[in-house]
Amino acid sequence: MENVPPTAPTLRANWLSITGSVRDHNEDAIGIYESSPASFFVLCDGVGGAEAGEFVSEFAVKRMLKAFHEAPKLPSTNWSAVMEAALRDVNSEVRRVADEATARSGKPVMMGSTMVAIVIHGWNAFVAHVGDSRLYHWRAGGIVQATEDHSTVSTMMIPAVNPDGSIKKNVLMRGIGKGATIEPDLLLLNLQPGDKLLMCSDGMSDKITADEIATAFNTMPLISIPEYLARTADTRMSKDNISVITIEIDSMAKPKEYQVPEQERAFYGYNSRWATTNFQAAGVNVGSGGAGSKRGWLLLLLAIIAVIVVGAVVVVASGGGGAVAAPATATVEPKGEVMQTQEVTPTATPAPTDTPTPTETPVPTDTPTPTETPVPPTATLRS
Repeated sequence: MENVPPTAPTLRANWLSITGSVRDHNEDAIGIYESSPASFFVLCDGVGGAEAGEFVSEFAVKRMLKAFHEAPKLPSTNWSAVMEAALRDVNSEVRRVADEATARSGKPVMMGSTMVAIVIHGWNAFVAHVGDSRLYHWRAGGIVQATEDHSTVSTMMIPAVNPDGSIKKNVLMRGIGKGATIEPDLLLLNLQPGDKLLMCSDGMSDKITADEIATAFNTMPLISIPEYLARTADTRMSKDNISVITIEIDSMAKPKEYQVPEQERAFYGYNSRWATTNFQAAGVNVGSGGAGSKRGWLLLLLAIIAVIVVGAVVVVASGGGGAVAAPATATVEPKGEVMQTQEVTPTATPAPTDTPTPTETPVPTDTPTPTETPVPPTATLRS
């Protein structure tokens, strides 16, 4: 390979994943494993409208990070084979859970995600890709889209119609969960000093052109680019979540001058708990429609509140406005509440010797003088 220094490159990367202004939760997920002599970056976009899209993307990212962590970091390591095998395992697990959910619910349950993943080892970049998340390669001011979208404008084929009658613009032709088997595109890029890479979900690429990405690389520091592109796409009313990873390849051993803050949908390095990660371990219960989404939990919460309210109304109605009949041995408090004894059942009525009837007349010695204001009869009785 020409013009490549004998030493390994220095990588500087930055990333951002945002929900955006249209969606109510983020179904994208990104993974970063920066190490020597190899580093790994992965981006997944859970298929919108499918069951548990955010859990599919998170599961896929964690499984890929696990595979990278466990693979030997040797010059002879076949990274394309490592990523392909891991992606097949991810697809098998997603299909298994989807099939089980279909059997439970009695209706088809679709679960899926896109993926673009890259291992940079020395001056080689090994790429695995399926779906319509993208990888762009910038060099010396020019940019190319390194991956090919596995989607199509549906009106060019058989139109796919939404429930409201509108035509779906994009149909994902290949992706995690689309079929029992998966065939990712496997690429090898030969890198040079000064090259820059950009990985993104379609929430960004639908609103940002390749020329705009090139302009950003030409004029802006790398640390600012993910935020700039993501916010620009959101301002242009992207209808999806937006995720961006930028990577700069340099021959100079220059340290990173910034620290990327932790993010909710970004997963770093490897955690031993991911060794057994599956959908059940993640708390996903799919198959009843919208499972795993916040909307499902909101509906469940509203149902619980409704049951509580209805129960309270029933209790109030059956208890005569909230008053509970006192036991027969209870002493009537001198606050005028003795009238409640007219509403209790006969078995709960106090004995005549305990509670005077309204016709009983107080003894003359206890009767107040005419100039005094009479008080309720129950307040003048003596025991």
